[in-house]
Amino acid sequence: MPLDSLHLTVDRIGGSAELSPDRLRAIKTSARRRLGDMAPFDLTIGALKRVSTALIFDVTPAGKIGLLRAKLDVENSVAVSALDAPRPRHPPHVTVAYGNSDGIAPPEVDEAVATLNRSSRMVRVNISEVSMVLLHRRRAGYSWDLIERIPLGRST
Repeated sequence: MPLDSLHLTVDRIGGSAELSPDRLRAIKTSARRRLGDMAPFDLTIGALKRVSTALIFDVTPAGKIGLLRAKLDVENSVAVSALDAPRPRHPPHVTVAYGNSDGIAPPEVDEAVATLNRSSRMVRVNISEVSMVLLHRRRAGYSWDLIERIPLGRST
């Protein structure tokens, strides 16, 4: 997977057909204000594991992502309606592959994951911005268009 395709979903705003330019501008302004006092932070990307439809890396500490989600919480933002989109319900993770359409048996996937975990190590990454994107579903994966990069810790 190309490095620029790795991502960690923080929250969802709504469908592109529902977002007028004025509403999108209000969301960006609200997010900049809310993230302006949050300092950049480090996360650790850990073990690879299989979930029902994907291979994911664990991300810790989950509390940092929880704080980020709380700051962007659509239910507390005047810019976004609570009815817009379902909330992410998963623990923080980085998806590296979708396995819901390739026909590989779960035991084979588990064996490959165990082999990879024996030779891999945790990686520390610094999170200094959040990207707002327009998400496109492509077969068994996603692509996106960048709408805005919102830096952490820079009030505007």
